[in-house]
Amino acid sequence: MKKIIFIFFFSACFVGIQAQTPWYTNGNGSTTSSDFIGTTASQPLIFKTNGIERMQLLPNKSFLGIGVSNPLATLHLHFQQIFGDPSSPKLLQLTTYATGNGINNGFCIFSDEITRDIKFKQQEQAKFFIEGVGGGFVVAPTGNIGFGTDAPEEKVHLQGTLLIDRTASTPSSLQFRHPDNIRGIPPPDDDPQIYIAPHYWDIYSDINGLKFNKVLKSNGTSAQMMALTWDGRMGIGVASPWAKLHVGQHILADGNITTKDKLILATDNTTENRWEISRTSIGLNYAYNTTSLKDILFLGNDGKIGIGKTNPAAELDVNGTATVTELNAQRATVNTSFTAGSATINNTLTAKDLKTTGLLCAKEIRVMRSGAPCWPDYVFSKDYNLMPLRELEQFVNENHHLPNVPTATSVAENGIDLGEMNATLLKKVEELTLYIIDLQKQIDELKKQ
Repeated sequence: MKKIIFIFFFSACFVGIQAQTPWYTNGNGSTTSSDFIGTTASQPLIFKTNGIERMQLLPNKSFLGIGVSNPLATLHLHFQQIFGDPSSPKLLQLTTYATGNGINNGFCIFSDEITRDIKFKQQEQAKFFIEGVGGGFVVAPTGNIGFGTDAPEEKVHLQGTLLIDRTASTPSSLQFRHPDNIRGIPPPDDDPQIYIAPHYWDIYSDINGLKFNKVLKSNGTSAQMMALTWDGRMGIGVASPWAKLHVGQHILADGNITTKDKLILATDNTTENRWEISRTSIGLNYAYNTTSLKDILFLGNDGKIGIGKTNPAAELDVNGTATVTELNAQRATVNTSFTAGSATINNTLTAKDLKTTGLLCAKEIRVMRSGAPCWPDYVFSKDYNLMPLRELEQFVNENHHLPNVPTATSVAENGIDLGEMNATLLKKVEELTLYIIDLQKQIDELKKQ
């Protein structure tokens, strides 16, 4: 009995010396700054329920693990799979007095057991902000994301500037895709290869400028559709534009040019009331579409211009009637010939060559002549050698036309130069005047006898 009392007393003294204020399950009211729950040896602090370890604080660093006995971070959460757990377990849920603490309250972090995806979810009808010192982004309850704005109006709403920095190893900077598979859409007759496989748009920049590519999703091959160079040139269907606007063409397997390569100017999206500018293998065609396409102007590769026709036979070939108020061939760059079935000129026609196969009606035609002599005033010069009448008679009897006057055969084949012909006729009138003056002198002499 004495031995037992001694041991109890000794133990009590030892405990009294070593132990601190005990912690009670119904609360502690007399703790000090030296009181704590933990270990003084190099052992972790372990929390268990039902005899199973649930949480552990490492002894050598401030790493707290929940669901894991070897935490690898300051806070390490590990979901221990239990039979009947959901496929996307909830790793973290944050709630407040304002949100409530139900299963669908607050903010949660989920993990997908199959894909290993992590999902951050705001479960309240409130916005989810991620911000730095200079700002950040917000996810609205609608799913819209806003950068620089707290009220995003679209799926992505940016208020400010956007910088896309493409690295040398990155094949693209920005892609636009559509979920629809375009297989099954009937291909156009002129280019059946366009709709062979699904594709998407790829926009990127390089040392030459900004590129817009169409990429086939099946094999990754791309075709450049548009380019913007650093010096302000735009190419459509051409990789290296040569001008401010350079429109290329798609050549089909048979060597023809697809009818899709057109420039259309319209007031609406109908097939009527629009201008179409298209490039063909022989030239550039301007057409107007009302109920049916009508060819208006054609510029041929050979420099010929057709109005109302696509196969001009001359430098200017008009299919119809030309009505001109004033035509100056040099200013109008028609420097060779003007050919028309019928031309009505209401004021003045100025041209280097004029040729008509039909009727030419004009109020005034003025022919400008150059060179010397441009007009036969030299006939009245004292040293002019007027052909004697007997020689003139002999020439007419032999040639059946006046000297220096074109023959009927020549006129039928080549026509006449209006200015030259008028000068020739004036020369003959002046020569005739000289003959008459000489005859008058002879008559006057005879009267004196």
